[in-house]
This record gives sequence, structure tokens and C-alpha cells, in this order.
Amino acid sequence: METIETQKQLRRSILALLYKTRYAHPDQPGLLSMELEGLLRCPRQSLVFNLWYLKDAGYLDRTDAGRFLITAQGADAVESASTPLQLDRPSLAPTATASTPLAYKGRRM
Repeated sequence: METIETQKQLRRSILALLYKTRYAHPDQPGLLSMELEGLLRCPRQSLVFNLWYLKDAGYLDRTDAGRFLITAQGADAVESASTPLQLDRPSLAPTATASTPLAYKGRRM
């Protein structure tokens, strides 16, 4: 069941993924929505809603090619989160469990 807390966690995960992508690949810092959907393993409806929310709030932007990029405001939000983000991780693929719906290799974002 989707809850408001689940949606907030998804938004944090989207921002964390886009932050890591920008950091790791500064020449191609964005992700397509289908790439995000595959990495996050979330329902398309939830992803579309949360991408709209984050874009409207100024945390991400969309290129003409359809790639989503984190903005400076979005990066500030990630950096001010209570859980530090590890940038040296080789894999961005998430794992999902009942207690941590959107965790990356056992680490909540």
C-alpha cells in the first residue's frame, strides 16, 4: 500500500540517485524516467507523480532529451539529509524489503 511516507522516501531516493549520477558522470549527469523506474523498482504512477513534484519544487529539471537532472537546490536537500550519502558505491541498484521500501544495498536514503 502506498502511503505519504512511502512517497517521501521515493522522492529522497530519486534525489539521491540523481545526485550520485551527477557526481559520478558529470558529462552525462541525467537519467531517463525508464532508467529511474528500473533502478527504483517503483510503480510508474508513483514515479511520474514524484518527478512532477520534485520538478515543480525546483529540486530537479528535465532536459530537452528527456533526462532528469538534479538542481543545486536538490543537491542541497540531499546534502542536508540526516543520513549521509556514500558516493563511492559502484552500484546504484536498490534493494527492497518490507521494512525499508527503497533501500540501496541495505542503506536507507
